[in-house]
Amino acid sequence: MQTKRGAGRVLVRAVRLVVVLAVVTLGLTGCQMWTQFMGNPALTGAQPGSSRLTTANLNQLQAHTDQATAAGMDQIQVSVTGGLVYGATRERVFGSDDRGRQLCPAELALPLCPPRWMGEFDDYEHHIYVPSQPLIANGVLYILIDDTSSGFLLAYDADGVTNCTGAWPAMCAPLWRAPVASKGAANIAGGTVYVTDALSGQLKAFDGAGTVGCSGVPRTCAPRWTAPVHSWSTPSISGDRVLVPTSEGTPAVFAYDLAGVAGCGGAPVTCSPLATISLPGISLGSVSVSEGVGYVQTNMPDQLVAIDADAVNCPQATPCAPLWSADLPSPSWSTPAVGNGRVYAASQSVLTVFDARGLESCNPSTHRCGALWQTDVPGDYLGHAPMVSAGLVFIGPRIYDAAGVVGCVPAAPLPAPIICRPLWSPADSGPTLTLVDDHVYQGTALGVRVYSLP
Repeated sequence: MQTKRGAGRVLVRAVRLVVVLAVVTLGLTGCQMWTQFMGNPALTGAQPGSSRLTTANLNQLQAHTDQATAAGMDQIQVSVTGGLVYGATRERVFGSDDRGRQLCPAELALPLCPPRWMGEFDDYEHHIYVPSQPLIANGVLYILIDDTSSGFLLAYDADGVTNCTGAWPAMCAPLWRAPVASKGAANIAGGTVYVTDALSGQLKAFDGAGTVGCSGVPRTCAPRWTAPVHSWSTPSISGDRVLVPTSEGTPAVFAYDLAGVAGCGGAPVTCSPLATISLPGISLGSVSVSEGVGYVQTNMPDQLVAIDADAVNCPQATPCAPLWSADLPSPSWSTPAVGNGRVYAASQSVLTVFDARGLESCNPSTHRCGALWQTDVPGDYLGHAPMVSAGLVFIGPRIYDAAGVVGCVPAAPLPAPIICRPLWSPADSGPTLTLVDDHVYQGTALGVRVYSLP
């Protein structure tokens, strides 16, 4: 259902292919990581590479280590890289040894080992909503915290050394901060950190090194550039564009120049959209981008919508229409995951799966698609996003066959979508599980629990 956009698009997709192949190569060498919301700047929610974990041996998973972080970890997916697992509660951010690889010091030989470092949120407003999933890049951890009237983007040394005192746990202060009231998470590309500010109604781009536009004690940063857009989303990266859907006003996805140059001017620098893609409703989630196609969930109507992520022929004055769309069974503010040629869309208590190409179970004349399979997800996972890895799909504390075969049966009457049951779930409820190098990480009420095969 897509049209060719010429040599420019071919080049963009060729570059994407090289990047994807590089990431897959890393995954196959056993160096997997999950460093941010949805796993990568394109927000695909897909973990490349292989795993010993399969649909056949999930029931052999065993909990083998716990990391204490205090209450509240049961609401946020963890990030894992460089031998550390990172997470956050309403009170603090932390970095812990990812699999008990480094033993606790003898004096801390407790049933639950404390984190190696922590950063307390005590210096900020008293009522902290659940913070964002941490973003780790270039040795820095970025996290967004939000309260009833304001918020901050905070940057910490990911190793727990700079601006830190004490040992096990070291207590750390931010390297720098910026006032941002965001409902999403941070994203990064080329050393620039991108966030949406729901209070000011802006997309903001900051120097990730905390140098340009930064000063004072404590060190506080101003954005390098901004763009007016009301959004609750995490910005997503597509080639040389940053994509942001609207959460109020005209339903659309706006595409901005990643460098803050094209369509930008003034002092301070303000940017206008280079392209606009129309949506049937506002979005409280983010855009996932795979092979030049963006996928976004909307509310009123509750739909999954596929868009041209390159948007090379969609100027603001003449918005582009979606490539195809599909109805969802309930509202959501989730972000879809894309992998194995499928799109996995989580709405309230339901996971629904579609053909990413917009071909299978789709009507070519109406550009409307039906579900390939779906499942009820017990509990309210309205804002939880799926993760796809090793032929498995993770949503909340449950794991399903990503192919919709194992544990799945046709619904009646046909042609209703296939219905699947979870293949494994831990005893504790919580956020979406994270699979990295054969290990499953779960945030619990006490801290981080790690499961692995014998």
